[in-house]
Amino acid sequence: MKIYLQKEAKKYDLTQEILNKLSSFEVIEYDKYSDIKKDIFLNIWDNFNIIFDNYKTNLEKRKDYLFLKSWKDLISRDDKWFTSFEIYRKLWYAIYNLKIWQNCLLWCDYCYLLSTNKFNPEITIYSNIKEEVNKFIKQNPWKKILFNIWEYTDSFLFDKITNLNQFFYEICIKNPNIIVESRTKLMNLDIKFPPIKNLILWFSISINNMDRFWKKEDILKKLEYIKELTYKWYIVSLKFDPIITLNWYDNDFFDVINNMKKDNIHHFSLWTLRFTRNLWKIIWNCTDSKKVNEEFILENGKYVNKYREAIYNFFIQKMWDIWVNDYYLSMDPK
Repeated sequence: MKIYLQKEAKKYDLTQEILNKLSSFEVIEYDKYSDIKKDIFLNIWDNFNIIFDNYKTNLEKRKDYLFLKSWKDLISRDDKWFTSFEIYRKLWYAIYNLKIWQNCLLWCDYCYLLSTNKFNPEITIYSNIKEEVNKFIKQNPWKKILFNIWEYTDSFLFDKITNLNQFFYEICIKNPNIIVESRTKLMNLDIKFPPIKNLILWFSISINNMDRFWKKEDILKKLEYIKELTYKWYIVSLKFDPIITLNWYDNDFFDVINNMKKDNIHHFSLWTLRFTRNLWKIIWNCTDSKKVNEEFILENGKYVNKYREAIYNFFIQKMWDIWVNDYYLSMDPK
């Protein structure tokens, strides 16, 4: 593995912690990103033409590179017009998205990161995240805050070498007015901290063959794992993400949820599959998934599932039937 280490990032404790936990790597230090531009694959495209071979080859290369760097804009206010986090906004929480690291090695075929990060697809860990979060909290001592630490990646993907979920647990202990949402597609997590009400473990659950973890037996195992967490008093939420069709879902899934400890399910959220024009091209030209079909229409510049209202109503009713009532829609207006 090659580690591209920004010299500015060397002063942060997290950098050394990561280097101490890794093995068999070569460190290349740099001052500016432009200094190493010629040395790495910088773009998964070839002159903006989406070419299958280049795409696959470059995504495969990324596992051999890791960037450690600092960045000043790691915390951004989420003021999107759709209803994401509506249950928190109603309680007067301000929503902030945090970059703890960026990009993902899972690469499910529908992922929006495929198109939004085409100019910086490298796996990047931000060494100054602890300092930025602590500074932000000091500047907003009484504010009700939700920290969303999963917007740019899977929030447990590099937790073994960063231990950042433990860091956010300690933030929650010290600041009861702060909620942290940590979202993952993984299971059997190495959770080192005890349960706490304001750190929510949010699990993505997608019965969708464009997802790396879509098979029914895998989903049922994940739901059983989540059920165990609820009986250990961890607070969880369930994100059905993304739904492409109702044909994949049956009562087996909802039966497991029904047997969870309901008091420890914070909420569920729903998102139907949608594509930007660019992501549509990527999925069609560069993946084995051909799910861009007659179920989708172009609406407000994006391809969206034209049956999504029926899909939402189906899931809301199914969850209400088992007394899980709090929810929001991830990508749709009210």
